[in-house]
Amino acid sequence: MSKKSIFFIIAVFAASLLFTVTGAESATTKESKPIELRFAHHDPPAGPGGRSTVAWAKKVEEVTKGKVKITMYPASALAKGGATYDAVKSNVAQIGWSTNGLYPGRFPLTDLLAQPFIGVKSALAGGMAIWNNYQKFPEVKAEYGDVKVLVLHTHQGAPIGTRKVAFKTLDDLKGLKIRAIAGGALQWLKAAGAAPLTMPPSDIYMNMEKGVIDGWTIDLIGAEGFKIYEVTDYYTLPYYYVSTFWIVMNKDVWNSLPSDIQRAFNQVSGEWAIKNIFAATWDAGDREAIKRMGITADRMFTLSDGDIAKAKEIGKSVWADEIGKLEAAGKPARKVFDETLRFLKDFK
Repeated sequence: MSKKSIFFIIAVFAASLLFTVTGAESATTKESKPIELRFAHHDPPAGPGGRSTVAWAKKVEEVTKGKVKITMYPASALAKGGATYDAVKSNVAQIGWSTNGLYPGRFPLTDLLAQPFIGVKSALAGGMAIWNNYQKFPEVKAEYGDVKVLVLHTHQGAPIGTRKVAFKTLDDLKGLKIRAIAGGALQWLKAAGAAPLTMPPSDIYMNMEKGVIDGWTIDLIGAEGFKIYEVTDYYTLPYYYVSTFWIVMNKDVWNSLPSDIQRAFNQVSGEWAIKNIFAATWDAGDREAIKRMGITADRMFTLSDGDIAKAKEIGKSVWADEIGKLEAAGKPARKVFDETLRFLKDFK
């Protein structure tokens, strides 16, 4: 074989080897590039939603071994609370967290859990109840048919906070302008004689400061996160309702994920996330928030047994009205509500 032929063979082999190595490096680079997802929510970073969603996102990144990277957009940086669901649907954000209280009428069966005075004793009880309903009733699941549901949960119950006027009896509530979420919480206030109105949590501080509203309903660690305690004088118990929340993902994005990534998401979502992150954040955080906000006993009131009994009777009329409307619209509200009450009664 001539020297020219030998040199030619060596050159071809070297080029082939270079192509193979380069191709392998390109494939490795491509495989190692993480799936990047944007996560939108309305809570401030230090708020309970801000802290718990970060904890959940980090857990996702951990169990996917870095194959998924989630970038957080808190405080409505990417979408306002009442627009987050549609931002996820349209893929502006791939993942979103918000509360159904900002979506009046959109998730009515889910929100039966937010009816006043139904006996939700903790965020854990509320979270497990809402997840039970989602798993048990196709009609509840259908309310989220255009997204992938990852987590459903509730906060610890919400008191009523007021400025200047102390709310010590039901009669004190009459005529007070109270910020509330839409649904049962608002309807109960109206039936009790207050003048409720809705607004996002981020607007409460300014409206309290200006005297546009006399008070608010939100969980205590939400009051801390939005610094509402700075413009609040008094707090009244018992906690009379819980808000329902979700984490959802764009459905097309979910369907595009490799099966091992979907399994990893499911592993740290649903019941696991309720127990280990969201309920844990709210139930423990509630007690800690009272101390951090400096709420003293002389500024925190509990309604008398007689007033609580009256409040519950008002609550029952609100339940009946909402259930009647939903049943008339062809929704199995009575069945879902009865299961909710049963679950909460039996939950340990």
